[in-house]
Amino acid sequence: MSKRRKLKNESYLDKELKDFCIRHGVELFGFEVRLNYDDIQYGIDLVAVHDPTIGIELERAGSVYSFWDDPEGYQYKMEYNFKHINMEIDRKGHFFQEYHLKYPEDPESDWNPVVHNPSFNKNLFFRISFHFHQGILVPNEVIRNSEKTNLRWKIVRNNYSNKEEHWASWKKEDTITFNYLNGKMVKETDDASTHLPPISEDKFKFLQKEKRRIKAEAKKKEEAEKAKRAVEAYKLSKIKK
Repeated sequence: MSKRRKLKNESYLDKELKDFCIRHGVELFGFEVRLNYDDIQYGIDLVAVHDPTIGIELERAGSVYSFWDDPEGYQYKMEYNFKHINMEIDRKGHFFQEYHLKYPEDPESDWNPVVHNPSFNKNLFFRISFHFHQGILVPNEVIRNSEKTNLRWKIVRNNYSNKEEHWASWKKEDTITFNYLNGKMVKETDDASTHLPPISEDKFKFLQKEKRRIKAEAKKKEEAEKAKRAVEAYKLSKIKK
């Protein structure tokens, strides 16, 4: 079992991601989506408006423009000889399992029964580049297909615990790519007009700089709120005494 890691600033970066996917839900998933109010802490990120048993688990990728053509090599992260998209199993795999621990993020909890997941054969996984230029959708039938799912244990760059994690990967051809063009998320086909246009090296560097700025701001906000909670907890402890 790999040691779980807390991804820094994830909650702040995820809000923008969720808002974007809600706005473009029909384009991406074929139906309107909303936040999952039923289980904000442990539940899947979004659910379908017409059927809340259909969920979408989201992830904001590190690539700053086209994931499939990123010069930093995100599309070869697991070191396969083909382009692939990845999902960490310990943190997200339970959404696609018929039975799992009630609190999968806290496997050592004293009370953590096994529960049935009625959405295991409906849920989707969607990963999008950092600035929302390109998104990759992995259909449920692909995720649950052992012949199309490549499994590997690996330590990745942003895992500071230096522990291996269990990853699932899918080939590009088994996924669906969407590109943000003219204000809409457009499904990529063989038609060149559905592809992202190339960008200059200067533009790419600017997007990288913007990514660092956004993450730094999220970190400052997280630290400020953490300090505020500590002060409130201290004041409360004084009152109780």
